[in-house]
Amino acid sequence: MKFTVLNARDLAPSQWDRWRALQAANPDLDSPYFAPDFVRIAAAVRENVFVAVLGSSQDPEAFFPFQRGRMGFGLPVGGRLSDFHGLIAPRDFSLDIPELMRACGLSSWEFHALPASQSAFASYHGRTAGSHFLDTSQGVQGYEEARRRAGSDQPRRLRSWRRKAQEKFKKVEFVPHVTDTRVLDTLLEWKSKQYQESGTVDNWSYDWMRDFIHGIHACQGADFSGMLSALYFDGELAAVHMGMRSRKAWHWWIPRHSEQFQDLRPGMLMLHLMIEHAPGFGVQRIDLGYGDEEYKLRLRSGEIPVAAGRIEIPSWAVSFRRWRESLERWIRKSPLFPVVRYPGRLIKGLEQWNRHR
Repeated sequence: MKFTVLNARDLAPSQWDRWRALQAANPDLDSPYFAPDFVRIAAAVRENVFVAVLGSSQDPEAFFPFQRGRMGFGLPVGGRLSDFHGLIAPRDFSLDIPELMRACGLSSWEFHALPASQSAFASYHGRTAGSHFLDTSQGVQGYEEARRRAGSDQPRRLRSWRRKAQEKFKKVEFVPHVTDTRVLDTLLEWKSKQYQESGTVDNWSYDWMRDFIHGIHACQGADFSGMLSALYFDGELAAVHMGMRSRKAWHWWIPRHSEQFQDLRPGMLMLHLMIEHAPGFGVQRIDLGYGDEEYKLRLRSGEIPVAAGRIEIPSWAVSFRRWRESLERWIRKSPLFPVVRYPGRLIKGLEQWNRHR
């Protein structure tokens, strides 16, 4: 098979159009993460976003978007911000994966939310999980009735939180999309504070990530649209959610609420209101992403199987990384671990910083 690898900024309009056609023809790709706009916006803020064009450049059979890092270590576009990634191709598309990696100049490619239905990658799966979703195809009443039939009390809880907010405030207002970028900046400030307090990497301390999210917020199209939703109690911002949607799927992505209203569960109330408004946008599913958070397990209508793993091509860089990971596993089980724990955390922190750059 022929491979043409381009910086994503250099794809021709006809290639972006072919990408859209491939996405529209494959129901497995209906998430906004698979839309060309997601990759295009990422490429506008990063130099290392590439796309392998498979087959003829004029009439491609498939596309493979990726980020290429140092030593040929590759990641999905957007790195850890990506909740779905993989080939843009017809169902059951087959290819030689090592050949693809060599054509892309990759010594490895890590994935953490690749649709398990993409069988070409099956031999590289390290583990599988479920990416949870809410079925909004029958509206909020249909969703709630289905959950009640399944024995869930979540519809009752959601209604209860909504009723409490309406009793306490004169006006409870939900706006599905806010154009004011100051609301988005407020959300990122709230998230940064949350990360700092928990001791995890602050995504929003990196300029490219902030620019990326602002680019998605500004993109408003029929096939792909940023969705900045806001919940107000008597005109005061109670919760914000930055997501995005395709024609059929709305992705629950970056939520946060004001701490002063946390007893009223404004984040969950906002999600309930999203379910109510989703049919008005033609949305049939709200994706919650993978993970074992309790609210996802309680609210979900179903799940999409996704896989995590790593593809590796023999090289000195891959050999060194394997040796280092093996050494780390040995140290964790040895009496030396208490001595090297803190220097090890520093090294891990530097690695995370480098991966987010």
